Formats: sequence, structure tokens, C-alpha cells
Amino acid sequence: MLPPTEAVQNFQSSSATLIAKNLTWSLNTSSIAKKAQQCLYFLRRLRKAHLPPPILTMFYRGTVESILSSCIIAWFGNSNASDCKTPK
Repeated sequence: MLPPTEAVQNFQSSSATLIAKNLTWSLNTSSIAKKAQQCLYFLRRLRKAHLPPPILTMFYRGTVESILSSCIIAWFGNSNASDCKTPK
């Protein structure tokens, strides 16, 4: 027999996707935006160190772009207007 299920406020999958109790993507969107902002800080530091543009582009595509595009098909279409403005 299976144990009874437990109600939780938020759920985080193994791929770091966050889903709130009311099945909105707001937590996931804000988490992704925070991760992207953290990586943009390092991109600015690399630019101040006068690294060549191809290296900066490679860093952006490998970090920021991959974070923003992770599971975008699943969560972007179900986000509300305020969530869509967050990553910018």
C-alpha cells in the first residue's frame, strides 16, 4: 500500500524546475532570471578585463543563453505578463 501524499507549497524537479502550489511558473521564472543575472555579472567582469568579443560571446552562449532557453517551451507559454518581463 502506498503512503498518503503530502501537500507542499512548491515542487522542484531534478532539473531545477520550480512549480508553485497553484501550478504557476512564477517561481521558476524568477529563479531563472536570478541565475541569468548572476551570470551577467561575470560577463561584465570579463568585458572589463578586455577579453575579445568571441570569448565573451562563447561565455554568454554557454551560460546565460543556456539558462534562459532551458525548458522555455514548457514554461514561457504558461507564464503571465509580469513573468515574461522578468528576465529582461
